[in-house]
Amino acid sequence: MSAAPLARPVNEAPILPPPKSALRRWAPVIVGLILVVGAITFVTAYNLYPPSSSSPPAPVPSACEGADGLGTFHFLFIAGEPNVNSGINFNGSLPGPCVLVANGSHVLVTFQVSAQSPFNHSWEVIPANGTATSLPAFPGAGFSNATRFSGLAPGSQAEFSFWTNATGSYRYICEVPGHYEAGMFGFFNVSAHPAAAVPSGEGFPLPAAGHAGTAKAEVRGR
Repeated sequence: MSAAPLARPVNEAPILPPPKSALRRWAPVIVGLILVVGAITFVTAYNLYPPSSSSPPAPVPSACEGADGLGTFHFLFIAGEPNVNSGINFNGSLPGPCVLVANGSHVLVTFQVSAQSPFNHSWEVIPANGTATSLPAFPGAGFSNATRFSGLAPGSQAEFSFWTNATGSYRYICEVPGHYEAGMFGFFNVSAHPAAAVPSGEGFPLPAAGHAGTAKAEVRGR
């Protein structure tokens, strides 16, 4: 008597893991986005990537207003022309007008905020590699109080009087948060000049808010 044939094994369906929910599928993407946004916020808040690293170099002296010689120079800057860069500019251009003076010169600056400006603005000379929170490069070359970051209201004016006491490439900027990063700066060059003594800038009045100005934007030196 022959043996009965063996029954074929029945293949069972594989055991699959439960399907991932939509939240579990997108969780790695969401975490990655949070990390990227956090890194950008940290770098921006602590000026680890200052605008100077991506902006153009200082122009040659021949492209600047002023003069390569000792003297008294008067410059007028009007901030916040409303039709340029959303009101974040000096004298209606990006960068603002470049200026040149010799080391040991006396510089007078009239700073006005356009009455049509959508924002407050400030003015400060800083080293070329400085940040939006740097102190003035020369005594008196900008605001030294809370106005640095709050700015003057549209239609206001301030005056600065200082001496240049070190050669080099500098920038004048607006220190209202976000404005320097948005391109609100200009080049301020100080050339070498043989001078027996360079004044320190002491004894000149501190800047103060004043009346509204209506003069046209200009930069001039003598």
